[in-house]
Amino acid sequence: MNGERTAVDRAAAQGAPATAAGSPLAETARRLTEKDRYRRFEVGIPEGDGWIPAAQLLDRGFAAAWFERVAARSGDRRFAAGVLSRAYVSAVVLAWAFPVLAEARLPLSPLEGVRLHVGERSRVDGVALADPRVAVVAGDPAQGLPGISVLGSRDQLWDALAETLAGMEPLLERVREVSGLGWPALWGEVADQVAGSGLWLARLYGRDPWAAWDEAMSVISRLAAREPRLRVRPRPFPVQWRGGEELHMVRGTCCLHYRRGKAAQPGEELYCVSCPLRPDDWRRETIRASLEGGEGSR
Repeated sequence: MNGERTAVDRAAAQGAPATAAGSPLAETARRLTEKDRYRRFEVGIPEGDGWIPAAQLLDRGFAAAWFERVAARSGDRRFAAGVLSRAYVSAVVLAWAFPVLAEARLPLSPLEGVRLHVGERSRVDGVALADPRVAVVAGDPAQGLPGISVLGSRDQLWDALAETLAGMEPLLERVREVSGLGWPALWGEVADQVAGSGLWLARLYGRDPWAAWDEAMSVISRLAAREPRLRVRPRPFPVQWRGGEELHMVRGTCCLHYRRGKAAQPGEELYCVSCPLRPDDWRRETIRASLEGGEGSR
């Protein structure tokens, strides 16, 4: 993404061509789509409306037009900045971090081979990768198949993912140019989405959330070592309720979503339970009330 030869590029150069149909990455995409009712994952060239090349996000005019549309619709430019930053970051997190955190498989596709589906409220709700090649950790059932690169350990996998995420600086630069958001907020959004994705996938796959949190923190620590402007990180927030314990998080940065309600009707701020602007007592009681009300995992 930044023009340099990343670990993804090097691994892709080593892998033989692979077909999309039936590839290990396609299997991972299918399982993710089955488990995640909010998002769609594909390997191959998608059909239908709403798909755009991910590389289009690098165009300053495209980013500016997106930002101005949201700002005009909401009446709040700070809210629009949050929407744009979430969309840009989620494009990368969904394409590369989701398969890693879900099934320890790192797509080897460059940005030019990714398509995004943008749904309601400028939300990226679909990702398609034209290149089916993938890097896996030794011992993966896909090891030895065409188009598969093998990494020696999970530490190497976390390193490769962190390197890929560090390469998204040009995308963040577009958001910064058109919205005015600063670098700490932008890189903080990356850390928040990686951590949130780890917890979300742990729930979908029925895994230990604390182990998923540790894995996400391993990636974030490696990213912070590469990117000194990543200054704030999310923190874990366990909540005890009658069903046991559920692990949530507190974001390191505010996503500015609360301003949507404030712009529409003053005094009606819509705070997320992960918002760092809200006190922990409010957060704990809000989450517990939801869980005790029978909703289960949010």
